Amino acid sequence: MMKLKKRMLVPIMSMGVLFSSAFYHPIQQEISAETAVQVSTNEFWLSDGNPIKYHPYFNSFIGIADFSSTPEHSSGQIIFEFYDLKGDLVYSTSATVSNASTYQPFLAPIKGVEEGSYSVKVKSIDVKVDPASVKISHVN
Repeated sequence: MMKLKKRMLVPIMSMGVLFSSAFYHPIQQEISAETAVQVSTNEFWLSDGNPIKYHPYFNSFIGIADFSSTPEHSSGQIIFEFYDLKGDLVYSTSATVSNASTYQPFLAPIKGVEEGSYSVKVKSIDVKVDPASVKISHVN
């Protein structure tokens, strides 16, 4: 009797799965057609990728963000990544900058980085940053 129930139950369940999957339309397919946002990203290495001797006294990156080629009232992000001599990412910090004028100053805090030599990669999203304008500084 038990084998008979299993023989009947398996085909009925299989038909149920086939039936439900035939009419199933995930909502994600409909949503994926929404407008795409274009993001511009630029990156460069401070000191051309050569290691920089870092001391914890310096607690910030400062610089100027250039919004001359971005829409008014937009914002940009500048990310600083510290890589050790083995090439491993050891620390990351960022600054978010609003487009209040063509050139905006920014400050990205540095916290908890040990003294040592690091290569620093700078990524800018939706804003331009001149490598010559970026400095490591001590800010009170």
